[in-house]
Amino acid sequence: KLGGLNNDWDLTEFLLKKYGYEVDYRKIVDIFNAYYQELAPTEAPLITSEFFEKLSKDYNLAIFTGRVKEEAFFTLDKHNFTKFFYPIITMKEVGFERQKPDCLGIEIIKEKIITDKIYYLGDTVDDMQCAMTANVNGIGVLPPQDKSEELKNLLISKKAMVVLEQTTDLIKFLEG
Repeated sequence: KLGGLNNDWDLTEFLLKKYGYEVDYRKIVDIFNAYYQELAPTEAPLITSEFFEKLSKDYNLAIFTGRVKEEAFFTLDKHNFTKFFYPIITMKEVGFERQKPDCLGIEIIKEKIITDKIYYLGDTVDDMQCAMTANVNGIGVLPPQDKSEELKNLLISKKAMVVLEQTTDLIKFLEG
């Protein structure tokens, strides 16, 4: 809800500093990478392949994520989702210093696809700021861990055109 915390590493560093702890950022990254490699194989998708199949029939799907390339592709490949997305923009393509709310990732996507309307889904204030700066339609999606009215109102205040309870509500929204 604060913004500027694009990944688990940034959030952990923020929280540690907030409570008076100083930890080397590289150590935070290393610990998270170790946990990710252990837990990623058991990660279950929140969305089915059928959802992306249906959506991809009428829309070009792209990804702009704060994850590192290897993590993003591991998850997408594991669930056979990669085939639905082009381009896939990760931290590698934009650089660590150009993460959201910097909209470079969306600008790269805009160069690679031809359309007069782009929707950008996100669950953070940085996502909505990024969409607004890139002059695309920001759609808020409440994450599984926070379905609060507070977050919904916050995303709306950051110019989300709508806030969905879950990503799968997107098809109904686009059809309506």
